[in-house]
Amino acid sequence: MGPLRQGIRYARGLHRFLRDPVDAAAAPTTVRDEQRRRADRFLASLEHLVWPIEDSPHRLLLDHAGLERADVAQLVVREGLEGALEVLRDQGVRLSHDEARGATPVRRGSLVFTVSPQDLVNPLHPPDLIAGTSGTTGPSTAVPMSFRSLRRMAVNLALTDAMWGVDGAPHALWRPGLPSSGGLIAALAGAAGGNAPMAWFSPTDPADPSIARRKRLANRMTPLLAALSGNPLPAPLHVPTYAPDAVLAWVRDAITQQGRAALNAYPSSAVALAVSASERSSALHGLVIRMVGEPVTPAKLDAVRASGAEAIDAYAFAQLGVAATSCRECAPEELHLLEHEAAVIDRPGVRADGEAVRLLLWTSLSTDARMVLLNTENDDHGSIGERHCDCLLGRAGMTRTIRQVRGVSRSVARGVTVCGDALVRLVEQDLPSRFGGHPLQWQLVETERDGQAVVTVRADPRLGELDVDEIRQAVLDSLRQTDAGALAAGVWSTPGGLVVQRARPVTTAAGKTLPYHVI
Repeated sequence: MGPLRQGIRYARGLHRFLRDPVDAAAAPTTVRDEQRRRADRFLASLEHLVWPIEDSPHRLLLDHAGLERADVAQLVVREGLEGALEVLRDQGVRLSHDEARGATPVRRGSLVFTVSPQDLVNPLHPPDLIAGTSGTTGPSTAVPMSFRSLRRMAVNLALTDAMWGVDGAPHALWRPGLPSSGGLIAALAGAAGGNAPMAWFSPTDPADPSIARRKRLANRMTPLLAALSGNPLPAPLHVPTYAPDAVLAWVRDAITQQGRAALNAYPSSAVALAVSASERSSALHGLVIRMVGEPVTPAKLDAVRASGAEAIDAYAFAQLGVAATSCRECAPEELHLLEHEAAVIDRPGVRADGEAVRLLLWTSLSTDARMVLLNTENDDHGSIGERHCDCLLGRAGMTRTIRQVRGVSRSVARGVTVCGDALVRLVEQDLPSRFGGHPLQWQLVETERDGQAVVTVRADPRLGELDVDEIRQAVLDSLRQTDAGALAAGVWSTPGGLVVQRARPVTTAAGKTLPYHVI
């Protein structure tokens, strides 16, 4: 579909979507009912999205394993949903991250084929807009999604707002405008769930000339289209992370007038706001910050809580949406899985630095899902656990949790996902070709300072005299070659976000020197 037709489809769909919001009051009941029927909904998802599609990657794997409809149904009855998925995993019905994105062929004995990301798109609902994974210097994977899938997200956001007591409170976003799709999706889902943002602050400039023209146009036009629907949305306003005064002023005003407020922001942005408030002796009691986009480490959590604000830890990825969220009883980096949306199991794997990890495999349960996932890895690892508590999610029967989720072949700094392949190219090719030396004399290192993620370019002192400003600019220029890279450059170029240090690269405990190292 061409850009013009896609734009028309988006405008029409947006109008209908915003004119027919979800019943936010019914969200707990809706979610509880779907949770009780998750095994049946899994089988229904296969019936509508997999079995009829002969060239579906999941159908090919099921056929190769000799499994038919009745076999899978019997597995679910006998083993339960997660148990059945584990049996399917062990019989080869799964997709690795590289297989799912078409980077490597799927090989199961005599069966060999290559997946295109389009092969996983929901065949029932044509896309109304194109979201995407937030790769930077590597290509961002497009994720077509429908307004039907956004309605599901609206229900989940309404439930979370009720759980944290901010339903009906003033809401704001501090998330980038396009080319990052996360801010737009959060704005639309919030509006459809009865909590439209009153303000939208973007840490990157939505009018940056390096962003594709059609995406800059969308940043301006979406609020106008929303106003015509009677459910208005604000336009994204550039407020850099290092200068949070406008966000702090909005929060203060909202709390003064209504006693509570909600903010959706990257964890690093949330820390910047909390630090700024503390420096001004301005407590943020009454503010709840939904933090998504990077790990909410204990240091970030402590920094936010020290300001008086409360923090929601939310975990999402483009192919599924929000997959887990914390309640007040959760420990740091522990989140309830939204089990009515997806099932998750794991398998052993090895990270780039040689550390053994548990890779997460996801299965979508809704026929309205963005992408059709069946034991599909999303390049993250973590641990699966249990928590029984009296929050709305606990009362709905969602007792499975995930903890300490991290990327396998990519890292996240300041809310921006960085592709491992892109970092390898930057460290092993771009920087040595311009400034000399070999790949083992260059490295990007992520550290955390006072709760803020900092990316450091380490240049070996043996390289001789170098201009650190030129090195920093070269990294940013390389990032700006793509839309997604422009997003990363906009975030990393803020003061303290990207620094250059004359020091030898850090080695792992196993003696490896990686292009990107997390301390």
